[in-house]
Amino acid sequence: MRNTNDAIGNGAVRNSLFLNNLEGWIDEIISRDGLADKELIKTIKERFQHSMQANIEHHRFMMKSTCGNDDQKKADRHRLMADAYQALLNM
Repeated sequence: MRNTNDAIGNGAVRNSLFLNNLEGWIDEIISRDGLADKELIKTIKERFQHSMQANIEHHRFMMKSTCGNDDQKKADRHRLMADAYQALLNM
């Protein structure tokens, strides 16, 4: 059984890693593209949306693939992941 403090600590570490990676990803686009600010923001947004859509499609495919295998937990997880990415895309 996991210790609640460990779970919270791991969540904080994962959140920090996510935000650091996101910032690095944005910084890389800024460094490479050399676009004006408005164009740069548009590019970042379009690339983010493309990534979210790819993840949605992946998890929907995986959900459909696992549904026939009598593994409802995995199918439910993929459905929730697709829904979470969809919510991020709709923000």
